[in-house]
Amino acid sequence: MAVYLIAYDLVRASHDDYKNVHEKIKEMSNDWARIQLSTFLINTTLRAKEIKNYLAPEFNKNEKLIVALLGNEISGLHEFSDEVSKWLAKNGYPVIL
Repeated sequence: MAVYLIAYDLVRASHDDYKNVHEKIKEMSNDWARIQLSTFLINTTLRAKEIKNYLAPEFNKNEKLIVALLGNEISGLHEFSDEVSKWLAKNGYPVIL
């Protein structure tokens, strides 16, 4: 298993469009954390290209998607929610503020 960061921008950006992408992400693993509106962390056996290919049908040619294998340090300009902080700790990622 590996943890990947999934981040994306939707041009059309309706509530249903985000919901559709969120549901597709959740279908890939039951071990995930949503850290921002369009940014997820997901613990999965899939590879980055497999994740990208699975999500690709939800995007049009003007929208952006990146899938990246997470390294061993995480830092941000804000505190993560308790739920996200617990998820990160459970998956072995210390948060450095």
